[in-house]
Amino acid sequence: MAELEKLMVNAADPARGTIWIICSDHGVRVDQDGRDLYGDIVRVPLIVVGPGFEARSLDESVETSVDLSASVLDFAGIEPPAAYDGISLVPLLLRGDVGSRMASRVVPLMRGSWRGAVSGPFKLLRYNDSFSFFDSRSDPNEQHNIYREKNRLARKMWKTADTELKRRIAAFHGTSEAVAVEDDEGE
Repeated sequence: MAELEKLMVNAADPARGTIWIICSDHGVRVDQDGRDLYGDIVRVPLIVVGPGFEARSLDESVETSVDLSASVLDFAGIEPPAAYDGISLVPLLLRGDVGSRMASRVVPLMRGSWRGAVSGPFKLLRYNDSFSFFDSRSDPNEQHNIYREKNRLARKMWKTADTELKRRIAAFHGTSEAVAVEDDEGE
């Protein structure tokens, strides 16, 4: 880190603020069979430091791969394409403003045979034909499955996440047709 700071002092334009983005991977249980979508795997640190950012700890659902790209473009004053999936974190970082788009989003999750979604404090997991649903406010360690009690909300999240995963996979493959990510709709 000291070398990077020295490089920045010597090469960066002092008239422009430097923004540091430090993101992490979980780094544990790297074998294919050991990966799941529980909190100890999915929740990772993201540190962003820059001019005007107040030091604070936030607990928001961030899609690192697309939200950081949208944020870098925003920092640079470039508008991402309208169809881009990412949400800039700049309003959150500058004002703590989550914004309606981020507050209402359903973040799809996929890893091997695992599927799921996060929306606000709720997290849905599906492995094979088994569903789990958690409320991180009352159960941050994901120990109490409330799928039966919150079945309607869980199914709504599932449908949204499944549709989004299919859309993204189709876009990745360059087709307008949804690509199946599983055999059934989880109904």
